[in-house]
Amino acid sequence: MFTTEMIIAMLKAYMRNTRIISQLEFELESIARLVTDEDIISSLMLYSSDSEAVNAGRISDRTSDAAMRYQEDALTVRSEMEVSLKRELAILRSDKARLDHYVGLLEDRQKEVILGLYMDGSAVGDLAVQFDFTPKTIRARKDRAVMELCAMFNRLTDICK
Repeated sequence: MFTTEMIIAMLKAYMRNTRIISQLEFELESIARLVTDEDIISSLMLYSSDSEAVNAGRISDRTSDAAMRYQEDALTVRSEMEVSLKRELAILRSDKARLDHYVGLLEDRQKEVILGLYMDGSAVGDLAVQFDFTPKTIRARKDRAVMELCAMFNRLTDICK
């Protein structure tokens, strides 16, 4: 069951979660730009004591084996990272989409208050001035909107019982 406290916590976390979604999307795109196999192999080239490459352009069998193990490990790490990022991103996107949809279903005045307070970061006093209402009216609309959101979130829970 969703409580009003849970709904308020979701609303308060909205902007933070939006930033996290953006960050995770960037990181997911960045996985492909991680160190390439050529970078790995070239960094493992053996050098002699006088700092010249041994057999210029060739690497030893031990270095080749190490590079292959590193390559396998790197692919595993990249794959696991990608799965984790996609999982977290899917959860956050789903939660955001649901909240966006439910807020969109509110009455216009309630929606304006919720959008202003939680998604735009406005203060109660600022919204009171903007809409030409008292702060008490803004808080009352917020409270009614939160109760309505709570009911919306709980409908699915009630249906699935």
